[in-house]
Amino acid sequence: MKGKNLNTKNKSTKASEKKNCIKCLKDKEKVADFYISYSKLHADGRVPICKECLAEMFDINDPENSLIEILRQVDKPFVYDVYVTSKQENPNNIFGKYMKNIVMHQYKGMTWKDSVFSNNNHGEVIVDESELKVIVPDKDDFSLDQSIINFWGSGYTKEQYRKLQNFKEEMESSYEIETASHKDYLKKICIVSLKMEDALAKDDIGNFKKLSDAYDSLMHSAKFTAVQRSAADRTGGLNTFGEFFEFIEKEGFIPKYHVDEPQDIVDETIQNLMKYTKNLVLGDPNIANIVEATINKINNNEDEESNEDSNDIIIEDTEDEDLEYEDS
Repeated sequence: MKGKNLNTKNKSTKASEKKNCIKCLKDKEKVADFYISYSKLHADGRVPICKECLAEMFDINDPENSLIEILRQVDKPFVYDVYVTSKQENPNNIFGKYMKNIVMHQYKGMTWKDSVFSNNNHGEVIVDESELKVIVPDKDDFSLDQSIINFWGSGYTKEQYRKLQNFKEEMESSYEIETASHKDYLKKICIVSLKMEDALAKDDIGNFKKLSDAYDSLMHSAKFTAVQRSAADRTGGLNTFGEFFEFIEKEGFIPKYHVDEPQDIVDETIQNLMKYTKNLVLGDPNIANIVEATINKINNNEDEESNEDSNDIIIEDTEDEDLEYEDS
């Protein structure tokens, strides 16, 4: 009887053990509120995000891709057949049903690396590009084929493959990637760059700093040589002043402005003032007489000043002659 009571007490203590959710930061029941995990990263055997937060992360409008992303973050396996079964059994709660089905004995010990995105009934895992796509902008010109998956490896979403490919192409256009060593370094640099972005999105600053150091170390060790570009490449194909002037003469450099737009109140006011001034000057005959009289007066004043200057010169000349006569 005592042994039975002790066993009951241990079960009760284990059930009431608390665990802190890293997303909502709340203390919850470890057994009841957290899913079982077989990941080496989860020492206590439980997923670090509570069931409630994981359910809120699930997007019912994009169930498959949403489920894949959540499972990747918590290191749980995605098994396509289980997903299809869960969707059929409970279309209103696909995530909850999947998490319940994935803990069955045949999936015990599986983590994200054991994911099966599609199965051909022969035990061979096939990664179908249609199973990896995520929500992207309407204009999606990125084509994910098997060669890209083979190069980077499986387990990424379509958006992640896009980022890896885009960064790889940008690096190839910026540096001379020729040797096998260069290509290997480039692949590692692209993957680390993707992980840096993911760590930054999760506010995992500690991991981001480690990845940043690794990124800098890889770039330094790779010793990439920048692609040599000519002056014409840097100036858009214009290599001399003659080519530049020819382009200007051909294309023009004065921007064209539209003048047929409706005028606002400021333009109308300016035009009204101009018309008023024009009518005031040209429409009043007295204005012309006043202007003419003013001009004549100015001319007369100039003539009088000129005559005074001439008289002063004559007087000075006379005085000079008188002085010369007295000296003689």
